[in-house]
Amino acid sequence: MDKNKNLKVGKNNKFSLSYRPREKLYYSGKNSLSNVELLAIILNSGYKNLPVLSLAKNILKKIPLNKWHEIFLLKNPQQEQQLLGDLQSISGLGFAQASKIIAAIELGRRSLQEAKSHPLHSPQEVYNYCSDLKNKKQEYCLAFFLNGQQELLLKKIITIGGLNFNYLEGREIFEIAFQLQASNLILAHNHPSGNLEPSLNDLQVSKKLAELAEAMGINLIDHLIVSSQGFLSIREKCGELKNLDCQF
Repeated sequence: MDKNKNLKVGKNNKFSLSYRPREKLYYSGKNSLSNVELLAIILNSGYKNLPVLSLAKNILKKIPLNKWHEIFLLKNPQQEQQLLGDLQSISGLGFAQASKIIAAIELGRRSLQEAKSHPLHSPQEVYNYCSDLKNKKQEYCLAFFLNGQQELLLKKIITIGGLNFNYLEGREIFEIAFQLQASNLILAHNHPSGNLEPSLNDLQVSKKLAELAEAMGINLIDHLIVSSQGFLSIREKCGELKNLDCQF
């Protein structure tokens, strides 16, 4: 017998709210739910002795949420099929449950297509999408893939732990740009030290990547530095990235 059925659902019943995601959604709103709880609502039920919250946790542990986003945004049929197979390989998750997840992600993707992203025309607008970097203890580098109207197609973490041109010039960043048919790129990375001034390496990476992007028909618009002090646009401070003077 499902013990959940014996729980009294009430606004003052804290145990029921923390234990049952649907009731928590009803009384506290969607923002109160974790990713595990949201997924549990989609699944609706667990499997034999595996509660639905445990099943949802196992799914997100094996296939992180950002991976789903990338696969469906890039619309790669082979990767989509692989995701379906990976989901079904999880103990307690059959085709019916996996199909619910696939359908929910696809609805989310279509809703994003219907509602055009606000264009990122200024450093402030870009910063609004990555201001959380100011609290990071490690150095993160993000790439913003934009269409011709500078609408955001995808935001992706490129490196963690340092700005490395050898990685940035690799195929991945441009393969993603081509798959998305992105015309423009913007980089952003944080300085955990709090210093907003660009280093020589920051300038060199910006210049080299801008030159490489231009050769591939893509425009690297800007490179933001983010810290606890706010943000700095290398383009606004130093000019066009491909024309940067990297001699200090």
